[in-house]
Amino acid sequence: MRWDVEVFIRQSKEKLAFGQCQLRSSQGIRRYWLLMSLAHLLCCVGTGEKTTFEAGYAFFQNRIREEQVTFIYQCGKHRVPLEDILALVG
Repeated sequence: MRWDVEVFIRQSKEKLAFGQCQLRSSQGIRRYWLLMSLAHLLCCVGTGEKTTFEAGYAFFQNRIREEQVTFIYQCGKHRVPLEDILALVG
């Protein structure tokens, strides 16, 4: 059985890109650790109920995809030119 902190670090590296950041100052490291902790907490309780990190992460990934598709659909419905849409998302 793994310790909770080990699971948190693994999930942060895999899903939240914690392992890709290279910070040198202790203040930057503390701030980044705080942001990763907040994102992890949001995934666990931000869905309106307490859930696993994986389930919460999947929930938010799906919500983001739904909002992206809705945005593109609405732009098409209002005949927004493709160049304007690309400028917004680029």
